[in-house]
Amino acid sequence: MQLLGNETDSVGTYADERLMLTNTEAATLVADNDDGSSSFYPCLDCKCVNLQLMDVTRRDGGLGHFELRSEPWLTVMLTVAAVGIAAAAALAGYLACKACSEVIEGSQAFSLLLLAVVCMVYAALLPYATDPDSGGVDGELVCALRLHAVPVCYAALFAVLLSRSLMLATADFDGLPGHVSGLTQTFVFVLLAGLQFALSVQEWLIRERPYSMPAVSGGGRILRTQCPDTSSGVPFLLRLSYVMLLLLLQLLLSPFVVNSRRNYREGALFCVAGCLCFAVWLAWSCAYVIVGPVYGEHWFDVCVCAGLVAIPSVIILVVFLPKV
Repeated sequence: MQLLGNETDSVGTYADERLMLTNTEAATLVADNDDGSSSFYPCLDCKCVNLQLMDVTRRDGGLGHFELRSEPWLTVMLTVAAVGIAAAAALAGYLACKACSEVIEGSQAFSLLLLAVVCMVYAALLPYATDPDSGGVDGELVCALRLHAVPVCYAALFAVLLSRSLMLATADFDGLPGHVSGLTQTFVFVLLAGLQFALSVQEWLIRERPYSMPAVSGGGRILRTQCPDTSSGVPFLLRLSYVMLLLLLQLLLSPFVVNSRRNYREGALFCVAGCLCFAVWLAWSCAYVIVGPVYGEHWFDVCVCAGLVAIPSVIILVVFLPKV
C-alpha cells in the first residue's frame, strides 16, 4: 500500500521482497524488458498492510556487545586483512632485529612506519565490518568512521611513500647532500598526512548534518541504519581528491627514483608499488562508480573494502618481501 495523505492506495502484490505493480502503476514506469513483459520492482517506499515494520536501528551506543556483518565477501576480506597485519608485524620484528644485530644500509625507521600505516589501512575495514544496528555501537559513530578512516589512512600511506621517494629522488643529485635527514622526512610526512587529518577533524567538529539516516529495506518491512556518505558514488570519490593527488605525485616521481641504489634499490620497489597502487585505485574506484549504482548499496561497500585490502597488500608484497 502507498500512503496518500491519510488514505492508502494499492500499488501491487508483494512477494520475495519485491513488488509486482498493478497494470495501472506499471504503465507509469518504463519497463526494463525489451519485450514489454511484466517486471518486478523493489518495494522501497511502500508499506504492506499485513506485515509490520521492524525497526532494527539502535541508538544506545556504548561499549557493550556489537556484531560484525556476516556477508561471505567481508569474511574473506577480513581474513586477508588479518593475514596482512600478521605479516606486517612479522616483517617489523625481522627488520628491528636485523637493525640491532648487524649494520645495514640506511635507517629502518621509515620502513617500520610504513608497516604501521599498512596495518592502519587494513584496520580501516573494521567500521565497514561492524553492523551499525548492533546494540553495542552507535550507528552515527560507525558511519562517521567509515567516512573519515578511508581518506586519513590512505593519506598516511601515500605520505610515507611520497616523503621517502622525495628523499631518494634528491639524494643523488649533483651538488646536494648525500642524504636527507630523518627529521626532514618526518616533517614532510607530518605535513602531507596532517592536512587530510586536519580536514577530517574539522568536518567532524563543525558538521551539522548527521552521518547516518534510517532507511527502509526488505520490501518496506525493515528499518535499518544507512550511511549515505559512503554510498554516494562520485561525491564520495571527490572526498578522496587529496589522496588521489598524493598518489598521482608518487606516480610522477617514480621515474626519478627507479634507478636509485640506496637502501637495497628501494626506489625501484617504490616505483613498481606506485604503479600497482595506481592500477588498483583505478580498478576499485571505477567499479565503485559503475557497479554500485546498478547493483545496489551493497556493492559500494564491496568496492571500498576491496581497495582497503588490495593496496596495503601490494605494499607488503612489492616493497618488503624482496628485502627479506
